[in-house]
Amino acid sequence: MAQEAADLPPRELERRGREEFRAGRFFEAHERFEDAWRVSTGPEKLRLQGLTQLAAGFHKLLTCGKSGRGPRELLEKAREKLGDEPGLQAAIAQCLEALAAGRVPAPPAL
Repeated sequence: MAQEAADLPPRELERRGREEFRAGRFFEAHERFEDAWRVSTGPEKLRLQGLTQLAAGFHKLLTCGKSGRGPRELLEKAREKLGDEPGLQAAIAQCLEALAAGRVPAPPAL
C-alpha cells in the first residue's frame, strides 16, 4: 500500500476505486479497493473484497479476453460477496450470462 493510501480512510479509498472503475481503469480500481479492504473489518471487509474481485475480473477481461475461467471465477466470487447490494448482484449476473454466451460484458455501474 502506498503511503498516500495508508493515510486515507477506507471510504475515501473506496470512492477513488469507484472513480477508477467508472473510468475503465480496472487494475487501479482493484488497487484502491484492496487498499480499503486491508484497513477494514467485519461485513465492510467482505464487501470491499467483492469490489476488489469485480475490478480484477474486468481487468482480466481486458488483458486475457473472455476465454478462460479467470474473469468468470472472479465475477462469481464478487457476486457472492456483494449480497447486500442486490442491484450490483443482478448486474454481475448479467455479465456472467454475457460471458456464457461468448460476449464481452459491459462493466456494471458503480
